[in-house]
Amino acid sequence: MGNPMKVLAGGFALAFLVTACEPDDTATFDGQPAATAEEPATAMPMEEDRLGPQLEENMQRARAADVQEFRRMFPEHRDLVNAMLDECREMMRDMGMTPPRQFTRVEEALEEDLRQIPNLTDEELASLKPDHLDRVQTVMDMRDDMMQDMGM
Repeated sequence: MGNPMKVLAGGFALAFLVTACEPDDTATFDGQPAATAEEPATAMPMEEDRLGPQLEENMQRARAADVQEFRRMFPEHRDLVNAMLDECREMMRDMGMTPPRQFTRVEEALEEDLRQIPNLTDEELASLKPDHLDRVQTVMDMRDDMMQDMGM
């Protein structure tokens, strides 16, 4: 089991590196070996399987929202982003993995965004929103890749 975990950790770190360096990069890491079919998919609680669709729906709404609409939906958005970050940290802990520096950088930037957003002017929020949503998408993509690699 040690070797597949090294492959998973390496794939995860590589995926973070690529997306952190090029946020518009749409490359996926489907070529990474996945967990074997014999391994049970019980490492993740069932409620976590619902987070992905919730994030996708929230991001669609957030990208389409004007500043005022985004302010109204911000509490839900903040909670989903925090849940996603917590889930990613938990998956890395479960794998015995130290979070890659690329994840830590995006994580810190997202946490700072979430602190700042409630106090921003409309103009400042309009300016920050695209970059913030790109950072959220970067972590969503990494989460999806990691879950796929785990056979989920």
